[in-house]
Amino acid sequence: MTFGILNFNPQNILVISFGQTGDVVLSLPALKAVREKFPQAKITALIGKSNTNIVEISGFVDEKITVDRVRLRDGGKIWSIGQVFKLVKEVRRRRFDFIIDLHSLYETNLLAFLSGAKYRLLAKRGNRSLDFLSNFQPAPPVFNRAKHLTDYYLSVLEPLDILPPRCHKHRF
Repeated sequence: MTFGILNFNPQNILVISFGQTGDVVLSLPALKAVREKFPQAKITALIGKSNTNIVEISGFVDEKITVDRVRLRDGGKIWSIGQVFKLVKEVRRRRFDFIIDLHSLYETNLLAFLSGAKYRLLAKRGNRSLDFLSNFQPAPPVFNRAKHLTDYYLSVLEPLDILPPRCHKHRF
């Protein structure tokens, strides 16, 4: 089953931006665009612990779910698996109706799928993602290395009728 923009008014949105610090900074215009598109929605960001302040200062989200990605990666396997199950449980408990995965990794795509959210818009990263778990149509364009990352994150939102701003040359 796929969904599109018709009759679409999510009220509880999770935006996953699980990249490194630079990726999160470059995704802020996309986060702002989501806020502007859905001003009445509750927006939560799922981010790495080291990026908490960046997203908080932006003012574009109502809540954050933070994950210590380094500890998750370097911790014992059993502990890490337990933390992943806790994260899935927490995301399901919050009953998001729409999930946007801007960075799109295997683990974040799987989390979106297991979330119970009715709508899932996942970036298409080719061999780096499980974007077939997305159920939103039309699908966003495939990741293009020639694009600046800010433009790419904004292009993920094109199925929501959010178009990247046009670049204007200024005369001084």
